[in-house]
Order: sequence, then C-alpha cells, then structure tokens
Amino acid sequence: MDTKEIKKILVVDNNPVILRLMSHMLEDMGYEVYTAVDGLDALEILSGFLPDVIFVDLVMPKINGEKLCRVVRGLPEMEG
Repeated sequence: MDTKEIKKILVVDNNPVILRLMSHMLEDMGYEVYTAVDGLDALEILSGFLPDVIFVDLVMPKINGEKLCRVVRGLPEMEG
C-alpha cells in the first residue's frame, strides 16, 4: 500500500502521553486519527471506524496488544 493512500489511523496505548504525542504528530501530517486506551476500547472503536493502519502497544490492561492483533486479524471487515 502506498503511504499516500493511508488516511485513517488508530493508535492504541494505555499511556495518555503516548496517545497525545502520536495523535498530534499524525494529525499534523494530515491523517485522521482515532485513539483507544486499551484493547476493549479499540474493539469498540473498530465497530464504527475502519483504519488503514493500527499502532498497538503490546503491554496494556484488559486485552494486551498481541491478543488484540489476533482478534483484529479475525474480524471479517479487516479482510481484503
């Protein structure tokens, strides 16, 4: 995928500083950015938002990043 095609990004991290930093940096670059504080929050966001790229922290409460990636890969709307 050409980076110019990427327009929507989801950032998932339980650290609010990282979320703000990533969000501001990516928005300044022209991307539409959504943020989630943990894996459950990310899954809720994904029910109404289909990102081109997801940045995921591996160490998070509720659902860690590795498990979140496995769940997301299994979502029918992520196929293609």
